[in-house]
Amino acid sequence: MNPLIRAFVAIDPGGEVRRAVGELQQDLRGAGVHATWVAPEACHLTLRFLGDVAPDLVAPIAKACREAASGLRVFDLQFMGAGAFPNLRRPRVLWLGVGGGSAALMDLHKAIEGALDATGFTPDRTFSPHLTIGRLKRLPGPEVLRTLSARLDALRARHFGRAHVSHALLLRSELLPSGPRYTALSEFPLGSRHQAD
Repeated sequence: MNPLIRAFVAIDPGGEVRRAVGELQQDLRGAGVHATWVAPEACHLTLRFLGDVAPDLVAPIAKACREAASGLRVFDLQFMGAGAFPNLRRPRVLWLGVGGGSAALMDLHKAIEGALDATGFTPDRTFSPHLTIGRLKRLPGPEVLRTLSARLDALRARHFGRAHVSHALLLRSELLPSGPRYTALSEFPLGSRHQAD
């Protein structure tokens, strides 16, 4: 019996954004924030987490998503702002947000959702586009919490770079002791016309 594949559909944010992630993580570490940091080279914007998928479903998923993506235009996505889920008072997940290009991103997400719905996945109606940069296992002490909250609040309008989105990826996630390892299973190119907003 083939083991299940933990998979998700995502966007690669590119080198400019990854460098900004590394710099921000270093800054927050220096401020005393202890988190499980996402390696900058492993950062991605998840469009849809699929969970454990049977190997024989990978090809139909890839085909449906490829067809959906092909009808959309290439676009630029601006990463801006930083924050925490569920909020700055109880931060558990640290993230970068998106600005310019968000309408095109939502179109891509909607197309991928439609493709996955056709292959038997229940639509995810909770999409909140972000780039996870770290996870906190426990709340920091009051002083560090105040520092973290102030720094993230000050970054609400900061730009962290631009990604040229020409394709989406179907990625495999393997949870290893050294951290998650991501492997591309398939690529979904967008159409050739460029769009920026």
